[in-house]
Amino acid sequence: MNPSTLFSRLLCTWASVATYAALAALVPAAAQACDFKTMHFENNLPRPAQVVISGAQPGQVVLYCTSMSAGCKGMREHLRKIGLEYLDKDIVNDPQACAEFDALGGQGVPLAVFKQRLMHGYYPSSFDRLCQYCTGTAIPPSEPVTPHPSFLRQPLQ
Repeated sequence: MNPSTLFSRLLCTWASVATYAALAALVPAAAQACDFKTMHFENNLPRPAQVVISGAQPGQVVLYCTSMSAGCKGMREHLRKIGLEYLDKDIVNDPQACAEFDALGGQGVPLAVFKQRLMHGYYPSSFDRLCQYCTGTAIPPSEPVTPHPSFLRQPLQ
């Protein structure tokens, strides 16, 4: 089994940011060559037409998040970094946002709505590709994921 295939299977099995960071450190070439969530637009889902999103401006990204999620924090930082306007909706504290999230088929946070497409999870390079696909404009490339040093010092079990 080649490293890219192994990396793909492990990433699909353990879909946490910490695991991704550790695997990316072990097999950096495979991590850079593969973007498993939307390389084939598997996570680029159509937005249900009947769902109305309150407060959203045309062309604005709508981000359904929680204040506690590390993925949500990362997505917010990424959107700020690339200079994309977004509307942040907290599904825990805002009942309207929660209802919209459910109507959109939200299964986890962050859920980004861009034009008529949905993307679950925090995958910066995938989001950049989706933006480029929807707008036809290039987004600056995302920085590679770097593992947290304290995570790497923990013994493997």
